[in-house]
Amino acid sequence: MITKHCLRFAFNLCPKQAKGIQGVKTKVTPMKLIQNNEELLLKFNCKACEMQVWGKIKKHILKMPLAGSEIIFMAKK
Repeated sequence: MITKHCLRFAFNLCPKQAKGIQGVKTKVTPMKLIQNNEELLLKFNCKACEMQVWGKIKKHILKMPLAGSEIIFMAKK
C-alpha cells in the first residue's frame, strides 16, 4: 500500500523538514510497525513524499474473489 501519510513526517524525522537541524538523520532507512504477531515494513520515498507499507497477505484475503469479478449463486431446484 502506498500512502501520503508518512510516519517520518509525523515524528518530525522528515529529511525535507530536517535540513540543517542537528541530531536528525536525513538518511532514510526502513522502519517496522509491529502489532501482536503482525509485522509491517515501512519504506519511504521522500522524493515523491510517499510511505510504502509492506506485509504478508492474510490467507482469508487470498480466498476472496478478485475486485470487479462477479459471483453468481445458482439456486437448487
